[in-house]
Amino acid sequence: MQKLEGKVHFGLEQFWYQPLRGWGYLLALLFLPFSWAFTCIVGLRNWLYAWGIRKPKVAAEAFVVSVGNIHVGGAGKTPVVIFLANWMKACGHNVAVLSRGYGRKSREVVCVRAEEKDMPDARTIGDEPRMIALRCPGISVWVGPDKVKLAERACKAGANYLLIDDGFQTRKLHRDVDIVVLDEVVGFGNGCLLPCGPLREPKSSLSRARFLWLRKTHSTNRLNMFSPIEAEHCLAGLWNSQQQFSMDCLKKKQVFALSALARPSAFVKSLERLGANVVGNCFFRDHHFFSKEELDFALKQAKEKQAFLVTTEKDFQRMAFYPEFLPNVWVFTMDVKLLQGAQLLAEAMKLSIDKLYTSAPLGL
Repeated sequence: MQKLEGKVHFGLEQFWYQPLRGWGYLLALLFLPFSWAFTCIVGLRNWLYAWGIRKPKVAAEAFVVSVGNIHVGGAGKTPVVIFLANWMKACGHNVAVLSRGYGRKSREVVCVRAEEKDMPDARTIGDEPRMIALRCPGISVWVGPDKVKLAERACKAGANYLLIDDGFQTRKLHRDVDIVVLDEVVGFGNGCLLPCGPLREPKSSLSRARFLWLRKTHSTNRLNMFSPIEAEHCLAGLWNSQQQFSMDCLKKKQVFALSALARPSAFVKSLERLGANVVGNCFFRDHHFFSKEELDFALKQAKEKQAFLVTTEKDFQRMAFYPEFLPNVWVFTMDVKLLQGAQLLAEAMKLSIDKLYTSAPLGL
């Protein structure tokens, strides 16, 4: 029942982030010509902007902050977007988050707020935009394929602070502050560009960023580099569709992991850090929309192993079509705790350090 594409995706994660061995060498040779072609395309685009042949468009009367990465995903940028958006809002700004809504089934431009009674589902706006909207009350989330047009519409609607989700590669829109999120556990993977490796740009592109945001963990730091901004992405809550639970509820409990993420192994490690005993899993490709049969299968597997079925807040957004299933799954929410660099961020983004955001509402 587990999708073949999910197994392939998990295999690619192992290939990208682990030292090459065995069949990995052959796969690398097969992918190498495509990586060279991709490198040339990315290099040409960056060269055009570096020499002013192409110029980014400035969003009128708005301060623009971009949060992105140079990986294909899994660095933890969405909790950073939620953290910054709530901080901006606390400082009294009219904040709009701009997102492509990757994985959604619609192409229309949509604007959503947490206060709306009938929040569009993930098929319309995407899983990450929906999660951001739910956890950022009072903030508008604009979803569409063209972020320049989204910026124009958000500004016309009154936004004076724009936060670009996954914006490091959005070169055509000017930004005042560029933040790149890096996970110290995986570093730069094998250091290669797609499809040979997980990188969307070469490491040299980091020179464009104003700040490197280092996601600290309890594991070995594979980056071996200093970053002025360090933060821990930690558990903020554990809940299902009916109630919240203590953070210690999963300690020494049998757990079955269900996810469709860029790096499913990170999800498993997070569960293990909570003290849970992960006895099984069902992985799908990133942003996969679960079918009822797939959810029933995962629930059956969990029951057979006498385990709790646990997923992430992002995955939960793609389960909302099946309300009868929701009480049976536990969801954990990640949050951000700044370890250093708060003053630097406040000065760069013209925010008050006294209004530093500490926690966001859970996505119940």
